[in-house]
Amino acid sequence: MSKTIGLFSIMLLIVLFLGINVTADRALSGARIDLTEGRLYTIQPASKRIAQSPAEPLRFRFYYSKNLARGIPQLEAYGRRVEEMLRSFESASGGKIELEIIDPEPFSEAEDEAVAEGVSPQPVSATSNLYFGLVATNALDGREVIPVFRPDEERFLEYRIAQIVTKLADPDKPKLGLLTGLEMLGGFDPRTQRPRAEWGVVRELRATFDIELIGPDAGELPADLDVLMVVHPRGITPETEYAIDQYVLGGGNAVVFVDPHCESDQSQQSMQMMQVGQDKSSSLPTLFEAWGVGMERGRVVGDLSLGINIRAPGTRQDIVPYVIWLAATGEQMAEGDPVTGGLSLLNIATGGAFTIADDAAVTMEPLVTTTDQSAMVAVEKVRSFPDPRALLNDFFPDGEVRTIAARLTGTPATAFPDGPPDALAEADAEAEADADEDAESVAEAGEVEPAEPAAESDQIMRAESPINVIVVADADMIEDGGWIREINMGGVVLGYDVLADNGAFAVNAAEQMAGSTDLLALRGRGEFRRPFTVLEEMVRQAEAESSARVATLQEKEEQATARLNELLMGQVDAGATTLVLTEEMQAEVDALEETQREVRKELRDVQLNLRKDVESLETRLKIINTAMVPGLLVVLALGLAGYRGLQRRADRRRGSLR
Repeated sequence: MSKTIGLFSIMLLIVLFLGINVTADRALSGARIDLTEGRLYTIQPASKRIAQSPAEPLRFRFYYSKNLARGIPQLEAYGRRVEEMLRSFESASGGKIELEIIDPEPFSEAEDEAVAEGVSPQPVSATSNLYFGLVATNALDGREVIPVFRPDEERFLEYRIAQIVTKLADPDKPKLGLLTGLEMLGGFDPRTQRPRAEWGVVRELRATFDIELIGPDAGELPADLDVLMVVHPRGITPETEYAIDQYVLGGGNAVVFVDPHCESDQSQQSMQMMQVGQDKSSSLPTLFEAWGVGMERGRVVGDLSLGINIRAPGTRQDIVPYVIWLAATGEQMAEGDPVTGGLSLLNIATGGAFTIADDAAVTMEPLVTTTDQSAMVAVEKVRSFPDPRALLNDFFPDGEVRTIAARLTGTPATAFPDGPPDALAEADAEAEADADEDAESVAEAGEVEPAEPAAESDQIMRAESPINVIVVADADMIEDGGWIREINMGGVVLGYDVLADNGAFAVNAAEQMAGSTDLLALRGRGEFRRPFTVLEEMVRQAEAESSARVATLQEKEEQATARLNELLMGQVDAGATTLVLTEEMQAEVDALEETQREVRKELRDVQLNLRKDVESLETRLKIINTAMVPGLLVVLALGLAGYRGLQRRADRRRGSLR
């Protein structure tokens, strides 16, 4: 009877288990509990608000070759991740995002449609292409495409989807105000004595923005700007700096390129007189001082590790690092920021470095930095065609990592606490006096009552919400020579070679700063891959231990090979076709060849043992990770069963005593 009851209980538990799983799968398909560090699998509140922002429904078509992705672990896992993220946006939108998942089979209409929509085919065999992209549209023929989702950009997945929703929700081009002291929109180039086209970065920006040029002496900024870009504000007036101050404190976002020595500034040069010692610096001194940000005047930043190798003047083979022209790689860029996270190379020419005061009104988050092999160089040393070798000889790194570009946030007070600059205040006073005089004249004529006194200034004295400003200590980086090369044939421009990511950096910064407050709040998420850090450390240690032995064996082999070549080549007479060796020499040759064989065998053994050790470590770690939870459950169950057994025996003893 007890066996029947036990069997029935087990069957009942199995049925109950299956029933609960089926019910939960249907009723709680959208429910999730995210216990990961940083809640990596839950979209942020800002993304939820963005998902609900479109006035009209958006259509998402996710092209994903799910069957072809099977067997590619990284791609298969990322495919699930992308699908979950898209479903999360759909769920959060309240019906404003319609998601369609399409698996384009080879040679199908869906595959043709994916190609026509702009999704990039990724070859996986001679006859099959894998598709892994997104096409998003709105009701007004607006269209945004992600040609391919790349696993190495996973940390920006949520941001990219939110950015697409933001663009389609407001299809009108945002407005960018460009305030510059350089001929970015084209003009006459005194260096080449011919007209010059507008800068490549301006062409890139025009694809996304409506651009309005603002003069460095403008008394006010357009009221409808979505983002302000300031590039080398040489000769900027206090009135314009005041306008920027009020724009930023009022919630306007800005991208600012300043420079301690702008090589692109040809405003005061002529072919008759290439002025040596000319000041080509620019800054926003009043604003920077109020914010607590500094850029040392008269000094540029150099870096021994990042210096671009160039040929020294007067030589053909003497290549030296030009320490004031830097090639910043991904290691010097902020990985978690959407402005720099996907970039790999930025060229910096005679740029500066920012500092932040201890009592600064803003916080500075570095976007691009030097290495610890940096130092500051006086501008006087770089103005008049400096010798790269002389710069290198006088360059002494001080171990400090410096900030070339940064994001500023905080709630600073105005840089003009005493009111607008004098010229602007005088103009306002004159205008007010003229208006009062006109009003009095009209009142004396008996037409209207005298006007009331003018209201007090509506100057913003402090930012009510955190400002968002990106500052870059180099304006040369977005000049064409810093990142693109013209392809010219017979005087006809055929296109451009992109040499660095400088243009992408400027466009990324402008696009991100022109986004909504919610979009600005989204940054790169944490790493979704969870590597076995303990295993990686053990592997590094094993490799370090074997590397010394490998180096010794390789040196021994090289010595044996060199001696063998010396013996053999020394016995080759001019015109001889055979080698003649004495018995002693032949014995040495045989010994050297045996040494080579033994060394190579030992090298193979070292590499084989290292691989076996690594595989053994991986196996042990996988077993531990796989068996740990079941093992703990078994131990817990056995402990509970033992405890209950002890309790029953104790109860029986107490019963027998009674």
